[in-house]
Amino acid sequence: MYLTKEEEKILDGDEGEVEERLFRLLVRLGEIYGADKMIPVGSVQVAGVSYKSISDPGMEFLE
Repeated sequence: MYLTKEEEKILDGDEGEVEERLFRLLVRLGEIYGADKMIPVGSVQVAGVSYKSISDPGMEFLE
């Protein structure tokens, strides 16, 4: 999967550990689904998540 220099820096940990881990997950999902590259998004829906299942820490993470 093609990654920009900025995306490569995220994978190298230049933007922090959390960003690196989350981006690795996104890259892996992209590879699984055969994506050629990342695309910009304006908003997303996290399916199967409710306050009852994630509580305050989960809400803070999503924000």
